[in-house]
Amino acid sequence: MAAGRGVFNRNYLFLTMVSELKNAVHKIEKLPTKQQREIAKVILDEVAWENSLIKTQHELSVLAEEAILEYKKGKTKRMKL
Repeated sequence: MAAGRGVFNRNYLFLTMVSELKNAVHKIEKLPTKQQREIAKVILDEVAWENSLIKTQHELSVLAEEAILEYKKGKTKRMKL
């Protein structure tokens, strides 16, 4: 990747980023590399989790509808927690 292109991408990213996230990134940049990687992993894991929920929303809705029907038909049992 050309240096100019990388700078453009980073600048574009910062132009479209909310101020709170910009502030967090500036603070994270000052941390040691190991901590930066740990924080990056947490953020990326959270984004992946959110994306998986979005992708499975339809399936979850279908399962919820099935559960409601089973409840209404008396096919469910109360759990003792």
